[in-house]
Amino acid sequence: MATFDLWQQAYVLSQQSGSVSARQGTPSELALALDKVLKEFYAQAETVSAIGQWSTVWGPLVFESNPGPTSYADNVMFAAANADGSAYLVGIAGTNPNSKYDIEQEDFAVSTTEAWISAFPSLPPFSVPGGLNPYLSTGTALGVNNLLGMVDTMQGTNQTLAAFLQSLSSATTQQATLIFAGHSLGGALAPPLALAFFNPNGGKLSSSAWANVYVYPTAGPTPGNADFGKYLASVFPPTSPGKQPYQVWNRNVMNTVDVIPHAWEISTLDQIADLYSPYDTQLGTPPLKVLGGVQYAKGRSNKGGSTAAGPYEEIESQPLPGTFHGSKRVANFSDFAAQPLYQHTTAYDVLLNVTSLSPGAKNQAAYVPVVRAMLSGPEGT
Repeated sequence: MATFDLWQQAYVLSQQSGSVSARQGTPSELALALDKVLKEFYAQAETVSAIGQWSTVWGPLVFESNPGPTSYADNVMFAAANADGSAYLVGIAGTNPNSKYDIEQEDFAVSTTEAWISAFPSLPPFSVPGGLNPYLSTGTALGVNNLLGMVDTMQGTNQTLAAFLQSLSSATTQQATLIFAGHSLGGALAPPLALAFFNPNGGKLSSSAWANVYVYPTAGPTPGNADFGKYLASVFPPTSPGKQPYQVWNRNVMNTVDVIPHAWEISTLDQIADLYSPYDTQLGTPPLKVLGGVQYAKGRSNKGGSTAAGPYEEIESQPLPGTFHGSKRVANFSDFAAQPLYQHTTAYDVLLNVTSLSPGAKNQAAYVPVVRAMLSGPEGT
């Protein structure tokens, strides 16, 4: 019997989608490499003990904006199922620290927006309930479209994810829970992807065909405006926490001292400079570079908010109380940046109590470009 609950399993499995971020190769080469990593992960005795038996049923697939033998993965997705078919997991990779495309074209592309009803050209036209006008950041819409275009050749289904999920028998789906999960950028992409599929106003799939359909984003930045959050919550109602604070569905699970999920709502961006002050009495005034980075981020957010979308607003979230890491004084920008490097990565393993089966050796140093971009703007990477 698995020792991890379903929330922990969703987090651990979805984290595996980023396992080839440091490798270079064509999309098919990287997909093959990730397929091997996943098979090895599933086969480990520690994995089986913690999360039970899982296997990949669709993908993995890799998108590259500029495919080639020296390119890095920009977006990654796969679907897995547990042995008894009671749970299916769609895992979406977060920002690849080696991908400028991810940082510049997806993470930071918030100064323009896309209307929900026309954001996905490959899908039938959407409508929305009266009174709502959902918008996504251009970067979020771009990432979701990349995922929508993936066609599985690895498992031989030759189907998009939507077509694959639609092809499953009702006898299978009516007994199964389907979870869309991702961390960081994956946490921004998972909710709109799920909503695009299960949108009752034009989506190809129906949640009534499944026992449950949930989203489980962790550390995700804000994907859209207030109406997007309202529409998401109407289709995927946020649940109350279970015995553990991370045991929620349809909420963005966020470490309170992680910088990344503080983007892109103005009120939460304003909190970044003082995130670590309560934990370090020697901090004093935050580094000027951080203050400048916050102003840069607010400028992009305000520009996106000046469109028909209106201001960015967080989706429903579930805060997990984070704590200051280490005892080193935060005296300069590098010291300040070292905190979110930990808080955005390893801290989630601690907060979700999965350190006994870490999703893989976390190279926090590799996330320097992501954190620096958030704290000082992409030109500071």
